[in-house]
Amino acid sequence: MGKGKAREDFSKTENNDSALSNASIRKRVMLQTIIVKISGAKQKHMIRLIIDSGSSGSYISEFAARKLQLNDIGHETVVHGLFEGLQKKEKHKKYVINLSNVDNSFDCALNVMEQKTICAPIPKLENMKLIEEIKNYGIDLSDLTVNENFCLYESNVNEIHGLIGADYAGKLFTGEIKNLPSGLVAMNTYFGWTIMGRTGEGCSASEVLLLLHVSDLRICDLCHLIRWELKNRVFPSRNRKLRKW
Repeated sequence: MGKGKAREDFSKTENNDSALSNASIRKRVMLQTIIVKISGAKQKHMIRLIIDSGSSGSYISEFAARKLQLNDIGHETVVHGLFEGLQKKEKHKKYVINLSNVDNSFDCALNVMEQKTICAPIPKLENMKLIEEIKNYGIDLSDLTVNENFCLYESNVNEIHGLIGADYAGKLFTGEIKNLPSGLVAMNTYFGWTIMGRTGEGCSASEVLLLLHVSDLRICDLCHLIRWELKNRVFPSRNRKLRKW
């Protein structure tokens, strides 16, 4: 894509948002969520996961690991780097998980760490105009076509129970990208299509701003760290070979 085309696409996104120019209105942003099949020794389920290149590691939720009856392969201690230079050391169980797309045409094995909660539930795209645009471009989103009730969840169908970080994300993208007229960007992976970008709709101030690169730290832990900083005045499959990465 040339520089002129890139500027045109970027300007188009800004123009589409002109009706929401009020600085107090945050634009709703779609994140790269996708539905995959995950297999354990005795169980197989579908889960929603997110692709987050801002995380150096990949994760599975404690709930999903328990439901799948996964056997850990050890532990790893990780120092999580956060905003303002805050750091937190945590010990995680490690697993090897098998993932496949919904039609079983691709599968792979990944090394992941267990995390109690990946992030807050992430709503699916509901704007019918945008959904129609996506369909017209021949983009099949598992997040739209698969009934969310078939996915593993505790209390909210929008829950995320897996995260693929930068350790694997680059190998999963096929290189196929579609810039849609609405400003959304569709990126194809071996698990299927994902979308990202602003929808043009406004978010209320009460909606959660998801910061995926700090998603492995619970909010209460972040508050404890901030209080500590202030107190101490610190300013700082079949017939296919399973892929192993």
